[in-house]
Amino acid sequence: MNNGGRSPCPDEPDIRLSVELSGVRIYFAACLTAALVFVCDVAARRPGTVAVYPGHCAGLPRLPNERRAPRGAAIHIGGGMTPK
Repeated sequence: MNNGGRSPCPDEPDIRLSVELSGVRIYFAACLTAALVFVCDVAARRPGTVAVYPGHCAGLPRLPNERRAPRGAAIHIGGGMTPK
């Protein structure tokens, strides 16, 4: 989802994510919900490739396909999203 650089959940804080792919580290900003969904999805497939850091997110690109969790979905650490 491309919101023109805006968060899909403007009432949530932005989180700074670091993603490492093939030895290249990329930083993104994402709303809290999207960050949790992304971390859970990635952790289930490639542990250790994503990290969450404190700090300012200004100027960072938004996480591609940033989205909020579907209504009725539960977020499980290490297991992605599952319906309730």
